[in-house]
Amino acid sequence: MNPDVLLDKLGFMNAENAAQKIANSKLRSTEELERFNGQILALHWRMVNFRVDPKDIDYKHMEEECWFGKFDLNWAEFSGKDLAVKGMAITAAPDDALQAVSSAAHERHLASNWLAGLSRVYSETDTST
Repeated sequence: MNPDVLLDKLGFMNAENAAQKIANSKLRSTEELERFNGQILALHWRMVNFRVDPKDIDYKHMEEECWFGKFDLNWAEFSGKDLAVKGMAITAAPDDALQAVSSAAHERHLASNWLAGLSRVYSETDTST
């Protein structure tokens, strides 16, 4: 989508409308933020892991072997036992799809960790996997 079209639909190009949207915004509940933080950590971890070691794993049951314990994979799509990207096995996904998912996972993990209070400064927030 063209960013200008999106900004127009959101009303952010209109200062008065944007100020009203910001003034009326509310942060999601602590429980929802914590749930998302675990989910995005799980996705970001898998994308980093795949970049380092590009092979299939049993991602569905990773919590049994992973250092950060059990996580919610209700959001995930699978191809066999591993993560699916764009509807196909992570090992078969095109590079541009892998890069897009990896980039989005990193940015959302950063935002989620910042919202969780892991850093006062957004750009200094840790996203270690």
